[in-house]
Amino acid sequence: MALDPIILDDLDWRGMVEAIRRRIPAASGGEWTLHAPVDPGVTLLELFAWQLEQRLYRMDQVPADLNRALLALIGTRPRRTRCAATVLALRAGGPGTPPVLPRGAAFALDGAEPPLVFSTRAPLALLKLKSAGVRLWAGGRERSADLAQGRAVRLFSADGAAAEMRVALDLLEAPPAGASFSLYLGLRTPAAIAPQWSPDAAVAVAPPAELAWLYRGAGGILRPLASDDGTGGLRRSGIVRLRAPGDWLPEPDGAGYALVLRTVRASFTWPPRLQALVPNAVTARHAAATSVVVLDRKPGEWLPLPGNVIRLDELEHDAFVPGLPPIEGACVLWLKERDGNWHPWWPVRSLHAAGPGDRRFIVDRERAQLRFGDGLNGRLPVLGESGPGAGNIRLRYLAGGGAVGAVGPTPGPDADWSGPHGIMARNLTESLGGQDAETLDDARSRAAARLRVPTRAVTAADFEDIARATPGVAVGRAHAAIGFHPSHPCAVLAGAVTVFVVPDAPREDLDASQADDAFVAAPVPDPGSLAAVRARLDRARLLGTELFVSGPRYRAVRLQVVLRGDSHDVEAVRAALRQRLQRFLDPLAGGDAGTGWPFGEPLRQAALLREAEAAAGKGLRAALVAIGLDGAAPAETCAAVEIGAHDLPWLQDLTLVLQPDPAATAAQAGGLR
Repeated sequence: MALDPIILDDLDWRGMVEAIRRRIPAASGGEWTLHAPVDPGVTLLELFAWQLEQRLYRMDQVPADLNRALLALIGTRPRRTRCAATVLALRAGGPGTPPVLPRGAAFALDGAEPPLVFSTRAPLALLKLKSAGVRLWAGGRERSADLAQGRAVRLFSADGAAAEMRVALDLLEAPPAGASFSLYLGLRTPAAIAPQWSPDAAVAVAPPAELAWLYRGAGGILRPLASDDGTGGLRRSGIVRLRAPGDWLPEPDGAGYALVLRTVRASFTWPPRLQALVPNAVTARHAAATSVVVLDRKPGEWLPLPGNVIRLDELEHDAFVPGLPPIEGACVLWLKERDGNWHPWWPVRSLHAAGPGDRRFIVDRERAQLRFGDGLNGRLPVLGESGPGAGNIRLRYLAGGGAVGAVGPTPGPDADWSGPHGIMARNLTESLGGQDAETLDDARSRAAARLRVPTRAVTAADFEDIARATPGVAVGRAHAAIGFHPSHPCAVLAGAVTVFVVPDAPREDLDASQADDAFVAAPVPDPGSLAAVRARLDRARLLGTELFVSGPRYRAVRLQVVLRGDSHDVEAVRAALRQRLQRFLDPLAGGDAGTGWPFGEPLRQAALLREAEAAAGKGLRAALVAIGLDGAAPAETCAAVEIGAHDLPWLQDLTLVLQPDPAATAAQAGGLR
């Protein structure tokens, strides 16, 4: 919990003077009778009160270095400048384009002011594509046209069966053997799962299903292909990097060079859906690396006194670009000192913890300077004689970063980025993560907010909150059963805690022309998600707690609904009824509150009748709802149907019985009786 701020400066001059005057009669035994400011004694007391007020004021003026030290004690440090990152799709230039673009290639956004330069994060072999580009087969048929029209295409089902998809690249020639080429896979995922290029993307989360990339090699046999899957097994949007084999053969049907993605068990929570498939993609960040700058400072120019700086904006070199300030933690500096040897110096946030012999310096981003210590906090740089042309200062740094790196995706296929060797590019996604350096006040506010976030699992609410906040996976709900042991479900065991995890699955109302349906009535977490939640809770549990993490226990529900009245479209009534009751029993969007059916909540006929009445529409009346559990035939009951203390229902089957309304039939008959 956050503590109220302590105010040390709680006395002012007027309050202190009034308190002193009230004590004069008693302290002087009644002999001090003149208390006006003209009395010299009162003047001295007012002077002392003024001096004390100045000292009290300084008690609340905590210096910045002390603030940093206090934040470090609770594990918080002001964040440095962060670089925005995006995904660039490259288009090969002219005949002089190298077969492999090296890491760190800089691309500048045309017409940007201040200049925006993004550098690639990995080497890339550029595929030479024909006009046809890329084709996709999924679900047993070609889906290239759907993908080109912006429709999200379902790649695999989530039924646990074996499946495969195929990508065909229409290439002029195969890439060089051993070089890495890439495919960008833009997936439709929950907002809680950050894409690969985001600085907030989680690492070390197991994939939801075991996937293998294959190619057609010598003899026409499908062989495994070495890959680096940035999508985490189709869990998030990312780039798949594949190492080109030396015996890659085109397809016999003329489709080009094919890649097959295969799984023996599609253990996804929901079917993964692809929105974009683009070759020659690479992650890039808003930073540009300078070449090594060599400076020569004569010992007489740099006296061994405080105040020496290196001004980057005055370098007679192409290292400094106006509008691209240095990034604090990415500067490397060597100084040739008085002993004649080269020594590395390291950038730090502050020199308050540096000793007299520590080779440390501060990167002043706003002023584009490197500043050194004063001999007490940080070593004084004392330069030695430089050799002919060798200099005595060498430095290299990254420039860029900050919030100015925010860019949106390039609309259409036009290239807006210019790179080396005539290579053009366009950014497929918006940039993520660009932030300026955090101020001390912002760091203090963030530290105070962190104190409210549970990091130790003590109560049931702690287990649930920590499970829902697991990075890299989408957890919709969590339920902690204290004392529940899976091997002893009928007993309450002290020290046992079972956390049931309901994954976040699509519950969207989309036009079928926008995306394939990925609805799963009873979502079950994939093995990778369960492992991530288990590892997070295991670090947070108390010593001696026996922890179990499991998917939800579902009870299949069969309903029979009897409606009285007349309808001209029975199928429409049945569809509306099923949709309403399925949403009401949904584990993520069901219940009276619409936040998911409560764990262990029994099924009540009155509530189901209410929902059926609302879905039936005008002219129909719900007369009966019969309930059956776990495959049993639906039966009418007046009592609530229990499902178990830690269970959830899901609608397996719905039967509609439409009966004529006796009252309406009698009214239509008319006549005397």
